[in-house]
Amino acid sequence: MMRDKDSMDIVAILLAIGISTALNCITFAILYNDIANGVPISENATQILTGWGGGMIGVIGAYVGYRAAGKTKKMINDEVVANGETQTQ
Repeated sequence: MMRDKDSMDIVAILLAIGISTALNCITFAILYNDIANGVPISENATQILTGWGGGMIGVIGAYVGYRAAGKTKKMINDEVVANGETQTQ
């Protein structure tokens, strides 16, 4: 049986993959439409590309921050156990 932390990691990764896939599909569709019609990229497409970049950075940053916080908490718990102190959560 999986622990809650393992299942939380899997859910977080699946959500990140889903959001990334949706953002990439929307961005590709808009760029394809502009390129296929031979028109320059519109102001709206530029705003979507800007949002796409920010969204991708946000998803990656959230995952990295989540992993870093988990490692920090584990290091603190390991240090408490090594010192013989009791853990309170």
